[in-house]
Amino acid sequence: MIASNEKSRRFRSSITVGPNWWSTTRVGTFQRKLLWLVVGFILLVLLFRRMRQGAGFQYDFDNEEDDGNPIFPEKIELRMVSMNIARCRPSASAPHSWTADDQMQALRSELLASDPHIILLQEGPHATFNPFNESFILMGSRPSHKGFILHLVRQDLASHASIVNLPDHIPAVLATLQIPGTGSSNIPVLTLDIAAVHLNPSSRLIGKRRDQLEQLLIAATKHAALATTPSSLLAPRLLLLGGDTNLRESTAVNQEEQRLLQASGWQDVWVQYAAANDGDVVNTQFTWDTVNHLDETLDGATHQGQKDYWNNYHGNETTQMLQRYDRFYYHEYDSPKRHPRPLSVKVKSFGLVAHRPRAGTKTLFLSDHFGIRTTLEFDLS
Repeated sequence: MIASNEKSRRFRSSITVGPNWWSTTRVGTFQRKLLWLVVGFILLVLLFRRMRQGAGFQYDFDNEEDDGNPIFPEKIELRMVSMNIARCRPSASAPHSWTADDQMQALRSELLASDPHIILLQEGPHATFNPFNESFILMGSRPSHKGFILHLVRQDLASHASIVNLPDHIPAVLATLQIPGTGSSNIPVLTLDIAAVHLNPSSRLIGKRRDQLEQLLIAATKHAALATTPSSLLAPRLLLLGGDTNLRESTAVNQEEQRLLQASGWQDVWVQYAAANDGDVVNTQFTWDTVNHLDETLDGATHQGQKDYWNNYHGNETTQMLQRYDRFYYHEYDSPKRHPRPLSVKVKSFGLVAHRPRAGTKTLFLSDHFGIRTTLEFDLS
């Protein structure tokens, strides 16, 4: 029995790799480093292939696989709403029976009507304003030249969002949303840096708004450059913004400002939508319409497709004009090596919010601005 055990021990020792194998074999320092690089590359390739799975899956933030298996879709939709809410003050044309609670409830109804994932507000009444406490998280706020800029993310997405600290001179609130695969996976398939903005209002300081957007882009690019994890490097990344830009189209100088913005890479969501939907341009263009349309008829219809109304929000102080102040833009980062996966953006819908007088009235509007809403489709295939 003793002899048998001794033979067995010797046999095991002849095939067992001891704890010092790594250091005592001929595998040197260079070979060990090379081996780790190969292993790391294989893991990245496997991760990339996994992220390409799920062809044709129409991803919505509500979807989640019960079995916990992650799905990495090729298309993702994001719904956003933006509005300058004029500090929630009722219109000067509101009847005496219209209360502050009526104003708040009407704003809530209008802003939630399109079931948005993101709500961007300008001229909020205070820094912690959130009329959607039960369904949206206030990511951050910042004072602007009038009221507060507010950035809200739907509650079920807030755990994937984080606020980004911006320099004080930039009139914006920026948050990063890392959209994960569904199920139990937390691997981001798309990273969106989303900004709520309220730019300089002056009609004379033409270059000021462009400078503010350039400073926002620089700050967001620096933040994006901090991404170092393999999954965040593989996920495509984009900068979005929405808000009251105070950009104008009424003069050649204003049009030159917009041309320069486009030349520097800013893509105007409404312009893209209008190019693909010529018949709906008139009904979605102007977000400030204080022209008196009462009794106005133009070939059987009036501006915005409705007869007989006037957004006389400021009463006797109302200046009648048409402007497209409120906008959505997006901008790609100049870092294709860091985020090599292709990304195309399609504007699936664009519309106005609170652009009709309240029922039974001709002059009761919720703000001097109309809000805007859009659905963007990101194709990751």
